[in-house]
Amino acid sequence: MAFNFSLSTTTLVQVRLQTQFNEPFGDGCDNNIAFFFDPDECVEFILSIHQEKCLLILGKGQCHLVDIFSTLPCIFYIYLTEAQHYNDASRVRCIISSPRELLVKLKKDIVMLEKNDLNFSISASIESRLHGLTTTDVRDDGLTFCYTHTMLLVLLHTQKPANNVHEDMLKECRAAYDGNAKEFEKIDEFVKTYESKKAISWYTKDSFLYRQLNAAFRRANMLIIWKFRFIIQDIYRQLETLHTEQSKNANAISHNIYRLYRGQHMTLNEFKQIKHSVGHLMAINSFLSTTKYRHLAEIWAGDGEDRPKLESVIFEIIIDESEFGDISVVFADITAESIFEEEREVLLAMGTTLRIESVEPEGNA
Repeated sequence: MAFNFSLSTTTLVQVRLQTQFNEPFGDGCDNNIAFFFDPDECVEFILSIHQEKCLLILGKGQCHLVDIFSTLPCIFYIYLTEAQHYNDASRVRCIISSPRELLVKLKKDIVMLEKNDLNFSISASIESRLHGLTTTDVRDDGLTFCYTHTMLLVLLHTQKPANNVHEDMLKECRAAYDGNAKEFEKIDEFVKTYESKKAISWYTKDSFLYRQLNAAFRRANMLIIWKFRFIIQDIYRQLETLHTEQSKNANAISHNIYRLYRGQHMTLNEFKQIKHSVGHLMAINSFLSTTKYRHLAEIWAGDGEDRPKLESVIFEIIIDESEFGDISVVFADITAESIFEEEREVLLAMGTTLRIESVEPEGNA
């Protein structure tokens, strides 16, 4: 049994024979990984990570365990290495025949889960603290709503030291990726090249910074968030600067009304919570990625192919700055700053509050 953990919201677990599928998954999937030869130890471990989404691989001779593992609430998908009879197929993702095929499938699913899971999920505030979701239902807990904005104010007004500004953050990241040479190279690159004006560029990279920061946001882990306070400051301030520049340009052309989109998969429970929250305010506790182009959001949302496990959802976000008066809503088109320019990304700052106006089915929904 071996472990290689990082602060992430998806855990990969494999139950196998000692001689099967020794592919070094850690080199291709930078997430929590655990290997077990004893199913009982595996169950015990999975029960201890109830806040995570768990992807389970059952090796040869282990497929009879599908029905047992399907009863565990945090099991999201099960991958099988052989076809065998089982009663509960609700969480079986696929049957694979080679380590390479498995690795390709895992990378695709992990990217999908991490992309959707880190930024925007809807829940009542009590459940948010239990399950690590990135929004707060304001109607249920005004104190939690105030906490979100108070936390943001504290983070933004903390004085930067003259030297070693990111020392706490880098220590946390190195500890999380201990033994991961690929991520250590990225951390070293950050140390050598980082500048405040490049904060958004670094945040959009597929690397330690994005995953670590968003995992901390989702778990509302203030101890970890505090270690990232100066990178949060830099991202927020750069967003403010871009927003001011872009608002001036937009104001010269037309009234400042923005229509943004976000496409993602959501679990059935999360989707039901949205439907039941129409008319209520939702406070975002992390940076939220959107786009100005609906067709890009549709790509991220998919076409419902993962039902009933996941629902395809498109958020349409309308921002009319004339309604806010002196209150500033910080967001900006970060296409020029982003590593992934083709996504045409508009980033909303943490602390943004939205009102859910309606939930409407589309197509074959």
